[in-house]
Amino acid sequence: MTSRISLAPRPALGSKDTDSKPVRRLVSVPPFAGEPQRGQALGDRHRPAPAYSRPPGSIDSAIRMVIREEVRAELRAALAEHRQEERTREATKLVPLVEAARKLGLTPKALRARIERGSIEGATKIGGRWHLSMRG
Repeated sequence: MTSRISLAPRPALGSKDTDSKPVRRLVSVPPFAGEPQRGQALGDRHRPAPAYSRPPGSIDSAIRMVIREEVRAELRAALAEHRQEERTREATKLVPLVEAARKLGLTPKALRARIERGSIEGATKIGGRWHLSMRG
């Protein structure tokens, strides 16, 4: 704290002090934001104040720790699921009907009939031609 001189207001009428001059008093005033405190070096004034730290056994820190672990577990599970989907997507290719029929040992006409009946999953019509999703 820094001491500064302050002018106090005039005393009220009817009081013992009937002087009309303002009274000078020495008051303590907190320093300005940029002003260094007594004994503080000029370079130290820009350091941030130490952050409030909670005691290690507080309920806040316990809740934060539980939430952090739960979020980490969910992220690990989501990442593992994403990696599995990515592997499946990379392993699956869309193959034209004629090539798929050759790989399956069927005629294109028989495979087309199965697709139209709905007994073959993963068939897509692109530009009027059937394509099947096949692994490998």
